[in-house]
Amino acid sequence: MTTHPVPYMPFAPTPPNPARASCAPRVWQWIDEAGLADDEEVRRLLRRADPELTTARYFPAADPELFVYLARLMAWIFVNDDQFDDGRLGRDPALCRSAVAARLGVLDGVPAPGVMERALAELWSRLPEGRSPGWYATLRHDLRAFLGTYTVECEERHAGRVPPLDAYLAHRRDTAGTRWCAVLMEVAVGVDLPDEVRRLPAYRALKDAAAGHCGLFNDIHSIGKERASEQIHNAVRLLMHHQGRPLDAALRLVNDMATGCVGAFEEAALALPRTDAVDRWVTGVRHLVRGNVDWHFESERYRGDLSRMRGAA
Repeated sequence: MTTHPVPYMPFAPTPPNPARASCAPRVWQWIDEAGLADDEEVRRLLRRADPELTTARYFPAADPELFVYLARLMAWIFVNDDQFDDGRLGRDPALCRSAVAARLGVLDGVPAPGVMERALAELWSRLPEGRSPGWYATLRHDLRAFLGTYTVECEERHAGRVPPLDAYLAHRRDTAGTRWCAVLMEVAVGVDLPDEVRRLPAYRALKDAAAGHCGLFNDIHSIGKERASEQIHNAVRLLMHHQGRPLDAALRLVNDMATGCVGAFEEAALALPRTDAVDRWVTGVRHLVRGNVDWHFESERYRGDLSRMRGAA
């Protein structure tokens, strides 16, 4: 029977954000008002993903008002992800390009044409105020990169192209969503990093390492679902495809890659300036990475996923 490899995670656990329970009704009220989960199956999947738990784990120090905002954003991200990964938007390149263009347009102030775009426009209009221009620019850049990955994956699926592992790993750092979460972490921990820090190679390297770990850890835990749906964009599947690795060996190798990301994270952290703001942000991103690990064991989104892999070669 296939089992998950034991992850290496030296970042200390942090209790989930206590705002989770009290803020949940406001999160779901917005979901209902925005029309994000009117379909019964969409609602079921969103309940399994549990955006409040995700936010509580990723942002344990966010104050209640910020928590509500972040949990609403997480809900939007989960619904959006499912539309592309498992729905028609991820199988029809023309539909995919149109949907991605509409959502990217929201970030540029283009009128929102549909339910998802209107919900994103509201979230975008309610970004935390008083941040530096560099903060807004970095968030916009990272979110645009994240949304653009759906087009890449749809076109590769449609053409039957299997990406090389190295290209996929670079791509996965964008699809993980961790980079823009790391920008939002600045708000949660009460800092606004100066532009000179954002321009440092170590700043980019730390975000890359965090995103790499979160993406690879998700690939391990979502492999059953993605094999069942013939989703090729998963590091475990690519190792099996390109190198002929059996499932257990591929899982171990991806786990080793994730371990390498922890070392890269700490190396980048040491290369950053030692200021109070930078230290608070780095600690916050550690909480984000550790929270992603804990969320995967607590959420229903991939519960029972490995049971789908029994008998797999």
